[in-house]
Amino acid sequence: MKTDLNKKNERLIYLRSRELSVIESSLIVESFIKCIKKGILADFVFNWFNNTFYCYKDLDFKAIRLRDNLEKASKKLEKILITNPGILDKTYKESIKQKEIVNKGINNLNQLIKRGKKKKYEFNGLKKLYLNIRIMFIKFFYYQILPLILEDSFNFSRNDRLMKKYRQILIKWRESTHNTENEIESLFSQFLEISKKNIRVDFIYWTDYEVVNYFKTLKKPSSESLIKRKKNYLFIWKFKQYPPYEINVSEQAQKTAKDLRSLDNINSHELKGMVACKGKEKGKVYIIRKKKDFKKIPLNRIVVVNAIELNDIKILKRKKIKGIVCEEGGVTSHIAIVSREFKIPIIMGVKNATRIIEDGCFVEVDANKGIVKILKRK
Repeated sequence: MKTDLNKKNERLIYLRSRELSVIESSLIVESFIKCIKKGILADFVFNWFNNTFYCYKDLDFKAIRLRDNLEKASKKLEKILITNPGILDKTYKESIKQKEIVNKGINNLNQLIKRGKKKKYEFNGLKKLYLNIRIMFIKFFYYQILPLILEDSFNFSRNDRLMKKYRQILIKWRESTHNTENEIESLFSQFLEISKKNIRVDFIYWTDYEVVNYFKTLKKPSSESLIKRKKNYLFIWKFKQYPPYEINVSEQAQKTAKDLRSLDNINSHELKGMVACKGKEKGKVYIIRKKKDFKKIPLNRIVVVNAIELNDIKILKRKKIKGIVCEEGGVTSHIAIVSREFKIPIIMGVKNATRIIEDGCFVEVDANKGIVKILKRK
């Protein structure tokens, strides 16, 4: 770990941030391991994600990757698409087949949960519920996230030719799968809620490996370890070991995580991103840092947020807002897909927006050019 982290800051790239439980992070890694084993863009996926650092603070994380890994992965992707130009179309069709299988499983589990809520869930019932959700999550997650990762790679390597060539299939791919992802995440949230209520165990800071082991042996992670996980710590993808990730909660790791979360330049007055919905507006900023903040948005504000999921979009539709600036995402993100319904300027992929733009300051969102200007600080 020290070797990688001692590299110069410019070799570290921040690509993603959101609010995410530890258990879901570990399931995501398992899903990509399955992807690699099946050979779906295996060389690209391995190099893009191996040794990724999730720098956590509570449930907020930033994904930090080594520039060398991303450069190597992007070159491998280009070679794959040259030698096998039909692989994306083939993988997209496979994702549709998997979606249909998973949707049947989702319907069955929703019925099981509905019946289970009428009585107290027993231990074995929760075990069965988790293992079934786990199978669907691992089987399907990488299929629906791959278009977003491919877009990230094209943007990182500035390969406009490939982005232009595959843009429509990536959009169609995400449009076809994002609702199924939301259904799986909804099931997952229900499992966490039910387990906390019925067996009084909060799995949110556990890893998937620890949950599976608990249902087999009743062994729990130490209380000390779980308490430390609520502070700054590192969650590291390690594809060549099992489990394929590690959590480091040492004092040095906590300091490193804190330092990595602070790498970014926050002095800019003009930020750039990708247009999801055209338009131009000026207004006062409301920063969203936690999921609960979506429900507190004041009228006529420009919302600045690090990531927007499908459930968040449902809330935003009910709010009277002037514009949206989002740190994450591109043409394949959830909000880009449904942005036409908003009819307000929306700019995606504006890196570090929640750190550079202050809550309550005055900005101009020019979604005709993809530019956010800070006109007046608070």
